[in-house]
Amino acid sequence: MEEQHCALHGPAPVDRPRRPTMPARGVSFEIVKDALLKTALEYTDIFRKPLLDYTADMAANTLGDWTLTKALFVTEERVQIVRDELQALNLQYWPCQKAFHQLLSQPTPEYHAPCDGRLVTLADGTRVSELEVMLKTQGLI
Repeated sequence: MEEQHCALHGPAPVDRPRRPTMPARGVSFEIVKDALLKTALEYTDIFRKPLLDYTADMAANTLGDWTLTKALFVTEERVQIVRDELQALNLQYWPCQKAFHQLLSQPTPEYHAPCDGRLVTLADGTRVSELEVMLKTQGLI
């Protein structure tokens, strides 16, 4: 095989036969599979519980009074079994998920400059955002 040179990277790598890599001792496919499935199920369970909580009063917010049981074609008993199972697990959020959950649970700010624009002072002395002035002048709020 002829060795090629490159001005930036030097000589091209030479293809050599590779020795097959051996798995680490004591690690089998079943162990890795079990650990992966356990971690994946913990991760999905953390999101299943808030989803079930969020859709608990789904009928009040949908046209045609759709419920979770109607949408999934399951019985209410089946959904309750899943809720009880998730409640019994006592799920713990991972640290990064805890921080994200806490951030999302904060109340929305009254004023957010990038969205609402500058604050302006009205003739009566109240300070409101440009967005609020625009929406009020158009009769939208």
